[in-house]
Amino acid sequence: MKLYSIKCNPLGIFNPPFHAENDISAKYLVKRTLDVKEADKYFIQNPDYLSLYRLGEYDDITGELFKDFECLVEDLSLLAKEREVNEYV
Repeated sequence: MKLYSIKCNPLGIFNPPFHAENDISAKYLVKRTLDVKEADKYFIQNPDYLSLYRLGEYDDITGELFKDFECLVEDLSLLAKEREVNEYV
């Protein structure tokens, strides 16, 4: 399974990691979080301050961690806009 984190760019810190099957699943989970009204208001109100990173991969059989660090989305407001466009398609 792959590990991901959301980085708060103004503070330069990463939130605790979460896991997903792949990059598409991770983006989907973040988009769904932007939809949740009860989610952290900072997360919803300031998606342009946040970035989505793939941290690496976790082997749940051996317990090994493999670094595969990459910024997938520099500005989460782009995912929110993508969501809005897809609602009308």
